[in-house]
Amino acid sequence: MNKRILIFDMDGTLYSYKHSKGVNQFYNSYYHLEVKSNIHKFILAREKRKISRRKILKIIKHAESKEYQVYFEYYVSKYGVKKEDFFHEAFGQIDVNKYVKREESIINFLYNLKSKDFKLILLTYSPLVWAEKVLDRLNIKDVFYEIYTANDFNNKEEIFKKIALEHKDFEKYSVGDEVGKDIIPAEHYGFKGVYVKSPNQIELLIKTLINDI
Repeated sequence: MNKRILIFDMDGTLYSYKHSKGVNQFYNSYYHLEVKSNIHKFILAREKRKISRRKILKIIKHAESKEYQVYFEYYVSKYGVKKEDFFHEAFGQIDVNKYVKREESIINFLYNLKSKDFKLILLTYSPLVWAEKVLDRLNIKDVFYEIYTANDFNNKEEIFKKIALEHKDFEKYSVGDEVGKDIIPAEHYGFKGVYVKSPNQIELLIKTLINDI
């Protein structure tokens, strides 16, 4: 039997956002607006001087720019906080039920893959505090052999490299909705990329690539 690993991104890959439009679901979702609102409060609480809303929005935009590998890097550096503390304030109080669509067909497909001895790994730029809420909402925590969140790394490339070295004799696949984050860095380490524009494409694309499921 072939030994196979499937790495899954989470947000926009394993679920869709409620009330979201466009291809890049996160940045076009009300969920993103709530995250930004919480970051606004985080900044306001730490600025020693009076700061305008316009200045705060400029800080947030700068943190999301390509100058930084990951958005939280800027806040951790600028305000001298642990990233876990930033994650708790930005994501910890968000109600997962307001934003995460539960797709039964995807959930069933993941459990089917696990039953056929695929090693499933979750790799997400979301923090642990949000990932745990999503996994509970979708009831899929048990399908994953390993789970990596933003608490564990700064760049997904670190984890692709780690898994490639630890599982040299496995067929390896990476499934995600962002080419630059989920596909290109994975292919650099020998993974086959599976780009999905929406969660409902996952089963068809994987079955097309792996014909014995």
